[in-house]
Amino acid sequence: MEKMTAIQGSRVYDVTGGKKTLALEDAEVTLPGIEAQTFEVKAMGAYNVPLPGLFESMEMTIKATGASKQYASISGFSSRELYITACQSEVAASGKITPKQLKAHVIGVAKKIGEISVNPGDASEPETTYELSHYELYIDNFLLWKVDKLTGECQVWNGTGYDDYGAQMEQILGI
Repeated sequence: MEKMTAIQGSRVYDVTGGKKTLALEDAEVTLPGIEAQTFEVKAMGAYNVPLPGLFESMEMTIKATGASKQYASISGFSSRELYITACQSEVAASGKITPKQLKAHVIGVAKKIGEISVNPGDASEPETTYELSHYELYIDNFLLWKVDKLTGECQVWNGTGYDDYGAQMEQILGI
């Protein structure tokens, strides 16, 4: 079984408006969890049933080291389309080490532009929080999941294929 090592580097690219710009390097990015909304069923107590296709808030944060023009360029309160890339290594049971690319494609709007601390001897670490409407995650260009809240897409790799919760809902709602 392969093991993944620590993240060795990261970049944030802004592709808003079709132009690719390197916005940040080695920023700390926290990608969102995907949490389905639930419906409570009363059956010998309470049971919360996940409703795939309806999701709670998908929040992402980007923390930079130091305030900069590049940090500010992706922190405004308008829609941004970003790619986050990271390098990590996979270690095989044989000891062979292979670099892998982790890539996220996100579309969202900044909800909060972080505080800037001014403390001599310390670097400020502003953090912007984004509300995402679109989130795709890849390992070496292999799609792990894709969620688009505005179009109803929700595909999750299950080990042998994709569970497509959005298509399942569309099929049920059709006539």
